[in-house]
Amino acid sequence: MTIKIPIFILFCLPFMTGCFQEPRPDGLPKLYPMSIKITQEGTPLTDASVGLISSDPELQRWPAGANTDANGIAKIFT
Repeated sequence: MTIKIPIFILFCLPFMTGCFQEPRPDGLPKLYPMSIKITQEGTPLTDASVGLISSDPELQRWPAGANTDANGIAKIFT
């Protein structure tokens, strides 16, 4: 059994990849990739919970955080 896909669909797929993103919530600031390394007495701290809250009251509704990996690195996300 052979499945035939119209060439038009194959041509359009690469252009449609960004069409299904969720809209940004109102007030969400521009986001930048960030990671942080947490150590305790010079040794990477594994599975530590890291939380960041802005000192700007307008941005406090957008907390960021992550858990550290085996190397003590947390890749922060909102």
